[in-house]
Order: sequence, then C-alpha cells, then structure tokens
Amino acid sequence: MIVDYTLGEVPKPLARRASVAITVTMGCAAVVLMIVVLHLEGVRFSAPTWLTLAAIAGVVSAVMAWLVRTISPEERAILRAAQRRTLPPLDPRPAPGSLQVRLRPGPIWRRRIEARSEAGGPAHRSSVPDVGGPLFLEADQSGLSLPNWLVEGREKRVAPYDRTVVRWDAVTRFRVRSDSDGPDLFEITAADADGSRALVRVRRREITDEIALLDYVRSVGQTPVDLEASIGVAEGTAGDPRRQRANWRG
Repeated sequence: MIVDYTLGEVPKPLARRASVAITVTMGCAAVVLMIVVLHLEGVRFSAPTWLTLAAIAGVVSAVMAWLVRTISPEERAILRAAQRRTLPPLDPRPAPGSLQVRLRPGPIWRRRIEARSEAGGPAHRSSVPDVGGPLFLEADQSGLSLPNWLVEGREKRVAPYDRTVVRWDAVTRFRVRSDSDGPDLFEITAADADGSRALVRVRRREITDEIALLDYVRSVGQTPVDLEASIGVAEGTAGDPRRQRANWRG
C-alpha cells in the first residue's frame, strides 16, 4: 500500500479569505498593543479620539465576524488538513524485518567520517556486512538507532560513530516538521520510566528515504505520526510501488 504523506491543498478562494482574516486579526492585535504601549508611556487620548477608535474597532469586528461566518465547517476541515494530519499506526502484520536507510551527510561530516575511517578508528558497524554505521539510520523491532551527527542540538564534541537509540515503547510523539528559518526536522518525544521526557530532533534533509522510515515507525513502532509538512517520494523511486519496503531486510 502506498501511503500519501502530503498535506491537503486549499482552494485559492478559501486561501484568500483565510489570509484576509489572519491579516485583519494580526493588524488588530498590533493596534491594541500600540495603544497599550502609548498608554503606559503616559500618552492620553482625547474623547473624540477614543470615539474614533471605538468606531473603527466596531467596523473591524463586524468584518471579522462576517469572515468567520463565511467559512463553513467543511472549509475549516480543509484548512486544518492543510496544516496538520495525524496518521494512525499501520497494521504490523506481516511484520517487516530490520530497516536501514542510507544517509547523505553534508561536506563537513562526510570529511570527518571519511577521515575516521581512513585512520582506522573505532566505528559502529551495521548488521549488514561492509556497511558503515555512520552513513546509515537503522531500526528494528526494539527501536530506532541513528548516528549522533544527524541529531540537532547534539553535544559539540560528537564522534561519527556515536549513536542515539530511541526505544519504540518510550516514544510518545513523532512529528514531521518544516521550518523556513531552520532545518526540517523529525521531532521524537520519548518518556523514560521515571516520567522524564526527552526530545530528539533529527534533521530530515540528510535522510534519503523518509517514507520508508515513517512506514516503519507506524508499522513496527506502532506510533502515530503528526504530519505538519508534506513529504515527497523517495529519491530514485518515483512511481515504484515497492519503495516502502526497498530497505527492509528480513
């Protein structure tokens, strides 16, 4: 089964109305904030000014109420689907084997990994012969294992062979995020037995097959995925219905 990891599309007329409503709301909030700041700075408005502001506020409120009423429940559902989808766990049967997804480190980490390999230093080895652990993300029935260089906010002195392991039974939330001001991330929230929580932020750009990973998270990990960004087809597998299991090994 091919799973669609994309958010819904919003028709242009609905998008324009929603954009106007958001713009008006933000404008009103900015005006109110400015008035509060001026009042705290000792500026006092005259009675006619207050009447004018009250009239403008009434007109803006009426426009906002009209915009809200024009958006039907069905259209609100479309807007919500364009912002976020929660994909439930998949049927775990038949249970796939282990998963290995190739990574594409940036030039800095690629040089570090290659230098470490040439120096003959210690390195994590994958369960697949002749495959370097730092270049692969791995998962099995117990959890997800990924190199620390892939984790955002990691310790500065991290070695290429150091890894972070997240157990499936500890995962409480798995988010797919896109950020225009920073790296696109998988945010994994895990809870320990003592109730403490940890947030593992994994950069998505270096993962070659995000779809295979998410399928594995939902089937083997039995974890729902909060999709807050659309994901395209894995590289080199467009139109291939077998792409979801290309990296699964029994």
